[in-house]
Amino acid sequence: MAWTAPRTWTTGELVTKAIMDTHIRDNENYLKTETDKLDDCVQTVTSNTKDTIYQNTTKFRFITICLYLTGASTADIQVASSTPPTTTVALISGTNAYEIVSFWVPPLYYYRVATTSGTPSINKWTEWDLH
Repeated sequence: MAWTAPRTWTTGELVTKAIMDTHIRDNENYLKTETDKLDDCVQTVTSNTKDTIYQNTTKFRFITICLYLTGASTADIQVASSTPPTTTVALISGTNAYEIVSFWVPPLYYYRVATTSGTPSINKWTEWDLH
């Protein structure tokens, strides 16, 4: 079953079961099916490293990274459809602090954590692929 664009209702229109089924019941069933897929994600704790380019070859990927910023450090989170990725989606900076960043990577896009100053280190890198 596919999504049907919601109907534009008119004053005085006779609403029938067929109309309600198409625009209310069927669309709610579609949304429920899509929502049920959200728990079908696969979590992976990776050993990915900074300054390395990765490619998402699956469906949408959600990534959470905990960085430790040693001294005064800065890390640039980059995502793009071509390699090397150069579009900054987050800039993390701090002095002797833990920082957490989360971001989405579309299918077939490239991503990386690029060191821009100091010596940030990866404390934990977790990825969820939606199926």
